[in-house]
Amino acid sequence: MKDNDIEKNIKKILGKECYEKSLEYPKDKVHFQKKQLRDDTAYYFFSVENKQFYWQDYDVLISNDFKDKIGFRCNCNAFYYNSKCPHIAACFNYYGDNIFNTSKEDFTKEISKDVLNKLLKNAPSKYQAKEELKLEVELNLNGKIGLRIGTDRLYMLKNKMQDFIDAYVNNAGTVEFGKNFIYDANKHYFNELDTKIINIFIDHYYSLEGYTSNTQIFELHNNGKKLLLNLIKEKGFSIKNGPYIKNIKEGFPLGSKISKKGQNYIFSIELDADLYKLTDDFEYILYENECYHLKKHDAMVLKEILNNNMETLIFDEEELETFSKSILPTVKEKVEVDSSASNIIITKKPDARLYFDMNYNDIICNVKLEYGSKEIDYFDNDKEILRDMDYEGELINNILKQGFINKKNKLTLDEIEDIGSFLDTGIKELSEKYETFTSTKIRNISIEKNTNIKSTFSIGKDNIMHYNFSLGDINPDELDEIFTSLKKKKKYYRLKSGNFIDLNNNAELEELEELAGTLNLTTKDITSGVGEIPKYRALYLDSLKKTKYNIIETDNIFDEFIENFHNYQNMKLTFTKDENNVVRDYQKIGIKWLYNIYKCGFGGILADEMGLGKSLQTLYFIKKVLKEKPDSKFLIVVPTSLVYNWENEILKFTPKIKYAVLAGTKEKRKALFEKQASIYITSYGLLREDFDYYEKMNFEVCIIDEAQNIKNPNTVATKKAYKIKAHTKIALTGTPIENSVTELWSIFNFIMPGFLGSLLNFSNKYSVKEFDDTTNKMLSSLNKQISPFILRRKKKDVLTDLPEKIENNIFIELSPNQKKLYAKEVEKVNKEVQEIVGTEGWSKARFLFLGLIMRLRQLCIDPRIVYENYTDESSKMENLVKVVKDAVANEHKILIFSSFKTALDLANSSLNNEGITTYMLDGSVSAKKRMQLVDNFNNDNTNVFLIMLKAGGTGLNLTSADIVIHLDLWWNPQAENQATDRAHRIGQKNNVEVVKLVALGTIEEKILELQEKKKMLSDKLIEGDTRDQNVIEKLTEEDLKYLISYEQEE
Repeated sequence: MKDNDIEKNIKKILGKECYEKSLEYPKDKVHFQKKQLRDDTAYYFFSVENKQFYWQDYDVLISNDFKDKIGFRCNCNAFYYNSKCPHIAACFNYYGDNIFNTSKEDFTKEISKDVLNKLLKNAPSKYQAKEELKLEVELNLNGKIGLRIGTDRLYMLKNKMQDFIDAYVNNAGTVEFGKNFIYDANKHYFNELDTKIINIFIDHYYSLEGYTSNTQIFELHNNGKKLLLNLIKEKGFSIKNGPYIKNIKEGFPLGSKISKKGQNYIFSIELDADLYKLTDDFEYILYENECYHLKKHDAMVLKEILNNNMETLIFDEEELETFSKSILPTVKEKVEVDSSASNIIITKKPDARLYFDMNYNDIICNVKLEYGSKEIDYFDNDKEILRDMDYEGELINNILKQGFINKKNKLTLDEIEDIGSFLDTGIKELSEKYETFTSTKIRNISIEKNTNIKSTFSIGKDNIMHYNFSLGDINPDELDEIFTSLKKKKKYYRLKSGNFIDLNNNAELEELEELAGTLNLTTKDITSGVGEIPKYRALYLDSLKKTKYNIIETDNIFDEFIENFHNYQNMKLTFTKDENNVVRDYQKIGIKWLYNIYKCGFGGILADEMGLGKSLQTLYFIKKVLKEKPDSKFLIVVPTSLVYNWENEILKFTPKIKYAVLAGTKEKRKALFEKQASIYITSYGLLREDFDYYEKMNFEVCIIDEAQNIKNPNTVATKKAYKIKAHTKIALTGTPIENSVTELWSIFNFIMPGFLGSLLNFSNKYSVKEFDDTTNKMLSSLNKQISPFILRRKKKDVLTDLPEKIENNIFIELSPNQKKLYAKEVEKVNKEVQEIVGTEGWSKARFLFLGLIMRLRQLCIDPRIVYENYTDESSKMENLVKVVKDAVANEHKILIFSSFKTALDLANSSLNNEGITTYMLDGSVSAKKRMQLVDNFNNDNTNVFLIMLKAGGTGLNLTSADIVIHLDLWWNPQAENQATDRAHRIGQKNNVEVVKLVALGTIEEKILELQEKKKMLSDKLIEGDTRDQNVIEKLTEEDLKYLISYEQEE
């Protein structure tokens, strides 16, 4: 906004009242804080003093996007209730000229100048090497600590601590300690250890106890002192009025004595010198001018004795064991045992011997300990021997780490995994630390690392692929259990012979298990040795052999088959001059790919994105085959609405090929069957009705268009398609997966029966809900299997000359009356659903949800679809008319898609009332009439074509339009993409704008969110987006509840 009249602008933005009240704030009450540039927007931060309460300032933020849009907010009550206040106006008063009139370039320069000046203040005038400072720690015997720093002479930080911390942390500034030393953060530094010490002080500085500005020493809390002492144990430190400590020693320094008088034992600690605790828990102590670090238990012993003033303990025979376990381990290094207590044996670390033996299927470990001349079992309870509990504890812990457990004073290993690991590596680990002995039974057990598995694949004269598995050292009867162990990620398997197989990184077994799963072979198939699998698997097996599996071997015929495939792949197809003028380069690749698939006897899915000319590629492929085999017959099965579209394509691209459109009455179709033709075109519905004719015929190639029509393997049409007899079967579809991976199986079961195994096994394996490393690996394997038989290209990759597709979502707020109706509908059905859930469960309530969701979508478009007597406004319909009028005024032609015929009727009426000409296409329009409407729209001046999504989302070429509007959202985004591609396809000369009208805060926004969760599966398999047409059937209870949640505005 460029306007120098500040007062005028303030009144325009905030109103006259705010402006007048802002004059009550003088400039010294309005403080500019800072400014920032974020996301191409300038932000100004202010604080405005409260006129009544000096301690409460108001925070004001003003923004300018440099495009005449000024934003602002304040934390005062006036702004909270009215979205404006005098504090904002006061900021404009004194700083408005800068806010309103600064360009982005000038603002950026101002910010840059501020940054440079700030950095300049702290920058050294020229580069200079920093000088290392010395640091000394001084401890007071009462536990307080001081720091000294300097070069030659060291200075106590004293009351300079705060100034020093500020300079040190900010790496800027100076602190004067005396005439001969000034700390300068830019000139001085500390070594790594001293830096850590200083950081401990800084971390604890603000919680220091007893700190005043005059203190020279500071008190860290107990943990802080421990951290510090642990750091300086090698550095050394001084004791105030005491010795200099060069290092901190480990161990219990006090001497002691044990004697016996009558039935009592007497234990006394010898305190020949002063002892000071440096930490509250006695973990660090000063004794005989040396600093010691005690283990936690040792520190506890000393603390209890001294705190209770019990330098002498008296106990009887019954308490001797308690003493031996609790105190004696602490003092044993310096304890003197009087001759009166000679029954107490003080020994050094014992010699340990470990004995391992089999007890049925378990391993037992016996631990023997030799103290001096006496050997005991670990579980013995000998009170007269002072046992080294630290050593024994470490020993037993090392054994338990191998998986042993204590069963009634027997160390036992009973888990197969643990036994395998112990025999493989554990015994060696323990033998490196202790003397170990194993029984003959254990020594006779072997760990088998290699299994010598091989598999051979061959193609016989019968053109069928055969396999032969050799299991090497594995008993076939145990293969099932071995596979189960592999799936459970077990590391070892115990054979019936008693030996173990190492499953960890056993490549041969892993390959066999994975290969069996990939080829849908049971363990019975493998153990039988030989069998047959579809020849289609050859390419995948060849790729596994070359890149992954070592157990696969192939014969000469198999290798020749693979070589022939690659030869066909590299073969050059020739095109005439006229064909070169029509067929694009990427389409030639598609024709060649179809030809290669055909010559090798495979099937294929041409899955190019909509609008890339799948029908053209198919017809030219047929033309190439007919050149080799003129008598060949081809069957093309298509949706009813596309029958005549294919006829037009044949007449356009291959007019010399004889064809027959099998449509009309049964008598007419019967006559057409007898017509001599190369191509027969029929619909899925008529294929079912006329199957008695088709089952008698043998086609060279059978092609199904919009192959997602056979995604359900259980429908009659799908089953009939499976039964068509043809040398090669080809599927055309831009959406191989719309909802679930079983749809892909169904299409593959048409083109190459048996390739993906049984439907049950395939569904169980690949119907994933969440994606993790395991499922990603599994889907990657599936992708490798199917990739040779799917060709998919996207327009953005191959049509560099295709105009841009610009997508734009327009979010529309419902009118007040629409909001009330929407909320009322949600509340009504929520109540009904809760009642039914309580009595009949979710399965019954689900149907209510489905009906509600449809009504909610209709309410978002226009309440008149649901309520006949509704006469109020419809926000979306009003916005639609506005968008269309603007587009028509700019000479655009528009396509409007909706899932609801009533919505199109209402839109048609509204547009006609505005003088906008329209055509409309729904499911009732015949195939011939459809083509006529399309031709008319492409060649006359009609402004708008209203189309039902399902009726006209495919098979139409409407490139005369360059704006596509989706009136409502559909579950399957690919259905919307297909509709959009009626305009955005080959032949389009203009950029295509795609507009989605989305009702704010409604189910339409939530459908978009939920759809994002459904897009991963197809991305991993087909290089496309998820085509989730039936997503509603897969929604969880939580999804459904979320869809109909609605928060009304207060």
